[in-house]
Amino acid sequence: MITPAADTILPTTFTWRLGGDPGPSLLKAFPLGDAVRNAVMRAGNAVGLARLPEAFHGGPGRREHRHAYWLSEDRDGDGLIDHVTVHATSGLPRLLVAALAGAGSVWLDRTATWELIPQTLGRPEAGGLLGPARIWRPATAYVTPRHRMTDGGRERAGEDAESQLRREMAERRMPIPVWIQWQDRIHLMRVGLAPTDFVSVAGRQTAPAQALKRAPVMLFANPVTGPLSFGFGSHFGLGLMRPDPQSCACLQD
Repeated sequence: MITPAADTILPTTFTWRLGGDPGPSLLKAFPLGDAVRNAVMRAGNAVGLARLPEAFHGGPGRREHRHAYWLSEDRDGDGLIDHVTVHATSGLPRLLVAALAGAGSVWLDRTATWELIPQTLGRPEAGGLLGPARIWRPATAYVTPRHRMTDGGRERAGEDAESQLRREMAERRMPIPVWIQWQDRIHLMRVGLAPTDFVSVAGRQTAPAQALKRAPVMLFANPVTGPLSFGFGSHFGLGLMRPDPQSCACLQD
């Protein structure tokens, strides 16, 4: 079983590799993130964890988004999920780590099951989804979290996709991008995905009616450390950004 190196300094990040081929489509990142969390809840019951820590339910620190992210990753760019990472700035207590390590299997339906194979645990400060980088590109679709339309069918002022995204960043007290560009597709190493094709329903969680699904690219004045994830379903895999590996080097002039 994986355990933290020290009791006083809690790890913040735990990653599984999905066992079983092929992995689920990246388009299903949101329901898979929800399913992984449910698997950890079941494992928590088995190790005597009465409920997940407060950081895994929201509560204090919600504005700064210190509660956990369950992030599906496609590391080889083939459009299929191969890893899932849970990240919580507030830290992962020892008993919770036991539940994470013993989560077992996850499924989206009874015909598709994958094994959650523990891979890494620690407090990474850079690399992977953390960056830091100046340019961040979409890994999954950004879904607008607020109701955009009036009863008369008109878009409310300030509720377009970019306004909602910038407002969320301001509320989190994080740096605001120099610019945001919007792409028609999410470009991976081997495939391109349409943001409109991403699933935005998981259990009882459903995106607002008439929500927009978009693919933003963001440039910051200075390198920003992730993980960065925005909008509806951001804590379960939607709205995930990935650092451009070349952005820090090629824009320093």
